[in-house]
Amino acid sequence: MLTGILPFEGDTPLSIAVQHRSDAPKDPKELNAQIPDDLRQVILKCMEKEKAQRYHAVEELSAVLGDIEQGIPTIESRKSR
Repeated sequence: MLTGILPFEGDTPLSIAVQHRSDAPKDPKELNAQIPDDLRQVILKCMEKEKAQRYHAVEELSAVLGDIEQGIPTIESRKSR
């Protein structure tokens, strides 16, 4: 959603499945320079091939995303400055 393209593309479902299993996804920041580095790291961690390298629970991911959200200025906070 943040890059506007799929992480893997191919002519057949099998070719896409093979890429999911063997190829590293493109760095999302290369596709959309506006993605913050911390969010880039979250995306790549979610797409890790090794299960042990990914988030272990949705609560862990939610907490990290909440921390990132806290660092993003909102329209209201910009108006009050």
